[in-house]
Amino acid sequence: MDQMNSHMQANRKILAIFAALTLMLAVSACTSRSERNNLDKALDDAAAAINAKAGKLVSYQHTGGGLDGPRTLGVVTLRAGSAVAVAEDQVKDAEAAGYKSQSSPLCPGRTGECGFKGPSTLPTLNIETFAENTTTRTGMHIPPGMTLMIITLVAHTAQVGS
Repeated sequence: MDQMNSHMQANRKILAIFAALTLMLAVSACTSRSERNNLDKALDDAAAAINAKAGKLVSYQHTGGGLDGPRTLGVVTLRAGSAVAVAEDQVKDAEAAGYKSQSSPLCPGRTGECGFKGPSTLPTLNIETFAENTTTRTGMHIPPGMTLMIITLVAHTAQVGS
């Protein structure tokens, strides 16, 4: 009987510890609504500063936060012109906003993926272009005379409340 009681007490302790750890993880991992709103505003401001919505807007979506990784803004647009010209224009806008290209020689002047680093007040920036008459990895065909631009902005946790 004593052995059974000690097993029950041990099981209760284990359950209590598990419940406490689960609660601590949930509290620390979840981004509060106000934190998420602050991060979204920082991402939206950065997107506006680099003219991310130029062209025909295909998608503008905030994702992530908490257990889903860092808060991220994805902006997808179709823009008239060659991939090289569209990429060069976007790189100029990014550099004017304070970003520095980390992907040379891919940026500027060539299509593909361009990574950028800015001051700690700016989200991380990645730009990807897909030229006319190509197909993206998701199967979207890019029409003649157009370039698909995918811009990804990733917030730093230090931007919460800034």
